[in-house]
Amino acid sequence: MAKLTFHLTSIKDDDFFKKCKGIFSLYRGDTYHEFVDNRYQAFVKLDSRVNDGLINESDDILFLEIGINYSDSGIEEKISACMVGAEQKLRKSLDGEVCQIIYSKVSNHITIVTDAYGLLPLYYYKSSDEVIISTDLKGVLGIKPELRSSINRQSVSEYLTLHSIMNNHTLFDNVFLIPEGTIIQFSLDDLATWNEKEWYSLPKSYEERSLEDWYRIVYRELTKAVKKRERPGIGTLLSGGMDSRTILAVISPDIRSTMKALTFGVDGSDDLRLAGRVAKRFGVKWNPIILNHDDALKDALKHMWLSDGASNHMVSSILRAVEQFGVDSLFDGTPGDAN
Repeated sequence: MAKLTFHLTSIKDDDFFKKCKGIFSLYRGDTYHEFVDNRYQAFVKLDSRVNDGLINESDDILFLEIGINYSDSGIEEKISACMVGAEQKLRKSLDGEVCQIIYSKVSNHITIVTDAYGLLPLYYYKSSDEVIISTDLKGVLGIKPELRSSINRQSVSEYLTLHSIMNNHTLFDNVFLIPEGTIIQFSLDDLATWNEKEWYSLPKSYEERSLEDWYRIVYRELTKAVKKRERPGIGTLLSGGMDSRTILAVISPDIRSTMKALTFGVDGSDDLRLAGRVAKRFGVKWNPIILNHDDALKDALKHMWLSDGASNHMVSSILRAVEQFGVDSLFDGTPGDAN
């Protein structure tokens, strides 16, 4: 039987793993790194919907959910959606920054499901007789130290030039990111049964929609996403571009009137000039933050390691600004929010 090891930074107790009677092992090394753990603690502080390991057990099934799930589906409904893999059911039961893991005691079978946009990262290493699953890249490296010597130079190049790593590759060879909207199923008795498939896709009917329909869809979905996240004390990144100014326009006026907008840019840049005009137009308190190229490069190299290459290198500067300006969390114009 294959060995399966989990390293989950957000799980603070071992109940789930104790119930597995030795089938799983839980790694507790020193690889908890400040960026991920602080980010998770910020979620716990700001949002009561964070699951610090939602655990449910029946005679056959162990179910674990990690992250923020806005779905009102019950446990049984979530388990059914994962096991069946039906897209419509998963759309309803997986709504947020969340992943779910199911272990069938009878069949010795594992099911892992990621949310539609991959907002909660899951990394894995797989050989012929071992699987490692981790919510951060360093968890895999802590369990399998020999992987540290095999740096993926292409991924490093992509991160420094494009600010992200393409496909499901990581900074290290043989360690991969489980893609967004994915179901992985396999038996611990035979890892050759490993099956990975997408559960989330755009409906074919979308291709037939008119431009006016798309305006309505984008406005509806954007408004819904912003309303779920806005709260007193939240701020926003404001580049002056279309993404950030559109989010600012959707935020409720009462929230907007008390919020702070942060803009990062080189002195004299268009970003600073345009963002200042937008902030004045919407009546938000504007806080420009001047960057220089040397500091930006140092931040990029540091953040590439801290964030596992999974987020824009500007986040290091953003986190410092959040503390400096007393903002609880930020809208940042990407699928996830910087906290």
